[in-house]
Amino acid sequence: MLDVDLKNEIILKEYIDGYTIYELVLEDKVKQSYIKQIQNICKILYPLNINIDYFPTSFIVNNDVL
Repeated sequence: MLDVDLKNEIILKEYIDGYTIYELVLEDKVKQSYIKQIQNICKILYPLNINIDYFPTSFIVNNDVL
């Protein structure tokens, strides 16, 4: 996310080229490293009481990095 305009209800996001985790699940192409990356993200965010949208279409894989 690059910017948010609450008054006008606008969210500006950056486009990231790649497949969503959702698409990779459908094709049975999810790698263990993607799961490990999610776990590492959780280890950082949970102690800070930050929750993110874990919906599979919210995660894009680009060069094997979420």
